[in-house]
Amino acid sequence: MPRQHRSSRNRLRGSGSDFSDIANLVADLGQLTPEMRKAMRAQMLRAGKGALTDAKSKASWSSRIPGAISLGVRTNANNVGVFLRVNADKAPHARPFEGITDRRATFRHPVFGDREVWVEQTTRPFLAPAVQDAKPAVMTGLRAAVQDAARAANFR
Repeated sequence: MPRQHRSSRNRLRGSGSDFSDIANLVADLGQLTPEMRKAMRAQMLRAGKGALTDAKSKASWSSRIPGAISLGVRTNANNVGVFLRVNADKAPHARPFEGITDRRATFRHPVFGDREVWVEQTTRPFLAPAVQDAKPAVMTGLRAAVQDAARAANFR
């Protein structure tokens, strides 16, 4: 007999702009089989693919940053969603160009390692704009992934 979980059913209808309804539902779905988790993860990665492509294109001025950007998925009770990350070993300059270091429009660095000569350079954000642009589509895709997982687990 299909199991009906009232609180999860209500959370599926969530209309908020945050991920709290998704996080609560995933916390309730501990019974997902490995196959169901794999399918949900694949669907979540598809939902974030547009943000990944956009971030790479926004960083196309660099020869190393686009190759260092990747997409990840989290599905634990406290943190549910997709995220973009940059491998600092491949692109150590990505962080200051994004403006993460101090949230200013410029950053300073030595010229070719010469600590006597410093220059100021303008940031060129690529992650934050890509995330903002993709947010509606990603939210829709994540909600669909969780709803499909809920249906597969016989939640109504």
